[in-house]
Amino acid sequence: MSNNLSNAGLFRFPTPGTPPGYRTPPPRTPSLRADASRGVAHQPEGSSSEAGGHQSLPVPKPPATHYDASPVGRKSLHDSLAGALASERTPNVDKKRRDIRLSMTGKTILISFEEFMNRFIPAPQGETEPVEAFKAVDFTGIPQDIESDMYGPLVAAFNQEWLLPRDIPVSAPHKGDGTVASNQKIDGGLYPRGNAPEDSTSWSSIELSIECKTDATKQDPFDDRNNNPEASAITRKDVRGQIMCYAVLVFDNQHRVHHFTLLILGAMARLVRWDRSGVLVTHKFDYTKEPEKLAQFLWRFGRMTPAQRGHDTTAVRVFPGSADFRLMHARATTPLTDRDGCVIDEHARDMF
Repeated sequence: MSNNLSNAGLFRFPTPGTPPGYRTPPPRTPSLRADASRGVAHQPEGSSSEAGGHQSLPVPKPPATHYDASPVGRKSLHDSLAGALASERTPNVDKKRRDIRLSMTGKTILISFEEFMNRFIPAPQGETEPVEAFKAVDFTGIPQDIESDMYGPLVAAFNQEWLLPRDIPVSAPHKGDGTVASNQKIDGGLYPRGNAPEDSTSWSSIELSIECKTDATKQDPFDDRNNNPEASAITRKDVRGQIMCYAVLVFDNQHRVHHFTLLILGAMARLVRWDRSGVLVTHKFDYTKEPEKLAQFLWRFGRMTPAQRGHDTTAVRVFPGSADFRLMHARATTPLTDRDGCVIDEHARDMF
């Protein structure tokens, strides 16, 4: 079930946990007439649809732009990005990524690694961080030249119980989640131990998204060098649309307030936080020369609560066999009628 969003514009109100200063103006809202968008001519009151035996022609539909719809809607971030996306059962992946990227233009904020950790990746209470152990972690064995060669060593380096006591890294670059129409897949991710897929992506249970690229510049979707953190080169923009699309899939398949991504770029890395206000991303750091940064992130993330990881804890899963499940099943299979025997709320029943 897609997570409901507020009716506010994407940047109108900051998400809890987002620094007060990280705000940008709300996105533009649709300005096209509803009747024109449906291709129906608007006639003055009292006028006839026929004049001199000729029928009035329908108003042509204006060309679609990424401003046609607000990035926020009543269903989900994915459903509301553009009208065309919502109407297509299996939209072209490249088009989908481009539209998502365009809808998020200007909503990226670059911050330091230290600020990111202090604000969003808290240290667990009652535990002392093993700083020396962080420095001793060896990430130099991860290949940098061929992307497919990175996955195995990366999983091996992360799969240490002292780092991640509750999670297990899974590499699934070749098999997508069959429940998603586009069958998109991400290079890897962290999943709860005991609920991890073996060799595929599971958008409904992934805790941390991990995407790997080999080139730290040409495939970097962000830019540390100027005031615009959104890289403008075509390949780099494509990567940004790719990882944004993955974040959307997490929001579509889980009850989420925010979500984290670890972006590996050769020997460099970035930490990314997605929420309904936009994107927060760290400056690049060399995890082979500063292993303590990546190790500290993993160690803290592995001990964070579901709420700290971004789960909406007000949403509770209904398990088969429970009283709520039986009630839901009964309502789904039996029409609800009023006193006169007329079926009501059929739209809700159709959802099941």
